[in-house]
Amino acid sequence: LWRGPAEGPFTEESHARVSRFLRPGEESVRAYGGIRFDPKRRPAEEWRDFGAYTFLIPSVELRTSPSHSVLSLNVAWDNLRARMEGETIDSIDDALAKGHSMLASVSGGKVGSRAPVDVGPSETCEDPARPRWDPLVGSVLGEMGKMTKLVLARRSRVLCESPVDPLHLLACLQDQDRKGYQFCLLLGRDKAFFGSTPERLYARSGSRVV
Repeated sequence: LWRGPAEGPFTEESHARVSRFLRPGEESVRAYGGIRFDPKRRPAEEWRDFGAYTFLIPSVELRTSPSHSVLSLNVAWDNLRARMEGETIDSIDDALAKGHSMLASVSGGKVGSRAPVDVGPSETCEDPARPRWDPLVGSVLGEMGKMTKLVLARRSRVLCESPVDPLHLLACLQDQDRKGYQFCLLLGRDKAFFGSTPERLYARSGSRVV
């Protein structure tokens, strides 16, 4: 796991730390994660734990395709004494023990119909609120044709009466939108970044992002 400080850039050294476990043209090992659009800007409180960037190599990875599926166990270690802030890499003994434990806990099973997600929202807050949001949308629509791309966003804060399982919610999103691209990054039991987007976020050819 590599996680940069909340207000620091993704540097060449950061890239080298992650990419040393990857091999050009080799598809069997992948690092997943992302970088903040503007690392110099102070992040909102809910984003601080994700840092300026977060990348990880999963210990257990299941990849599926129309013709087959591949279950992989990734065991990564090194002997570097100096660590970057937010860098978490096991020794060889710890890595092997963790990999064995995780692989032993993997079990298969047929997935039936999913129960709907009942978040039971007790409070919802949107920023900006609709009286301010609607004029912003109207002004952008009036400028259509004068710009190549513009993305509007607002924050919706929903307080739920009971805990929500992000992986269950992600699975429900996949059921609802088969043509979309779903993603989920878990940083513990109470931190998750997930979503469903209609557009491909990026494409990769070997070690090159296109």
